[in-house]
Amino acid sequence: MEKRNFIIVIAITLVSVITFHALTTADEFDSDERRAIEIGRYFLDGVGRKTGKVLFIKLEEMEPNFFWDIALDSEVEWDDLDIWDRMLKYDRPDIREIRSCWVIRFEQAKRPGHFYEVWLDASECIVVGGNQCR
Repeated sequence: MEKRNFIIVIAITLVSVITFHALTTADEFDSDERRAIEIGRYFLDGVGRKTGKVLFIKLEEMEPNFFWDIALDSEVEWDDLDIWDRMLKYDRPDIREIRSCWVIRFEQAKRPGHFYEVWLDASECIVVGGNQCR
């Protein structure tokens, strides 16, 4: 019985890895878009938001709204965060102006029709905003 469970776990892990790879490296995305998608997915997964497929990605001028800083403020223990997840609006007041961002919208895993959106500064690759469907 234990051997069978081990094989099932390996199979599920393999399917997860293949699915993740397929969702982030589809031929429809160029190398810059794939990099932005991987960073956005890493960020969202790191703060407990499970992502599905990429709904869209576009380069757009955005004014940072620090949405994820606000969302993190009440839901995550600050001691558990690494430098990636710190509140940029306090650490980096210089990034408040309109800037070129990758706007990446992911479908929420297991919730078709719902989304998470991440705004990733195109030059520094840091999360400066976003949105989510409730």
